[in-house]
Amino acid sequence: MTSNPYDPVERPGAHLVAEQLGLDDPWELTESYAPEDSRHIVSWLIAEAAREVDTLHLSLTRAAKAATDLLAPICRGDIDRTDRNGILMKAAPRIDVLAVQRAVAYDQLTRSIAAFRRLDPSKAPTRDREWSQQPLHETDPGPAMPRVSAALSRSTSAPEPRTDAQTPAPAPRTAPASVRPRRSPSA
Repeated sequence: MTSNPYDPVERPGAHLVAEQLGLDDPWELTESYAPEDSRHIVSWLIAEAAREVDTLHLSLTRAAKAATDLLAPICRGDIDRTDRNGILMKAAPRIDVLAVQRAVAYDQLTRSIAAFRRLDPSKAPTRDREWSQQPLHETDPGPAMPRVSAALSRSTSAPEPRTDAQTPAPAPRTAPASVRPRRSPSA
């Protein structure tokens, strides 16, 4: 792929996939891996999330266009004395809901792309290879192997187990309430 074939104003989901993973089609990724491969599952999540973002974006832009059509008479200076309930009574809540849904779908798409990059770092663009090794969340320490390897290389010997330490007794295991068999009332 030489350039992004999608306009971010019209297809923000497909645009993000093309930009982040270098693909001309978000569904192209689903054909690259065997069904039992975890990358196959995440690629389906990416393609579906991109489609959902694009669909919600289209609905949102249509709703916004309808709202601007409702507001056009105000911009022209027309005064409608018959509408006392508010011009955007129906349009505003729909726009709010669509905007939130689109934001949630976009967040899902970005998380799916980040998860895919963790599974297949070769799909990360060159400028983002270092980013793909960064933690997903602030509480995630990121890849531990470099830190563990460095700590082991500094260590001259493996720690010996303490002889005076007592092993706590294991807690009794019980099945969660949702798994326990229910007692039937005796007849």
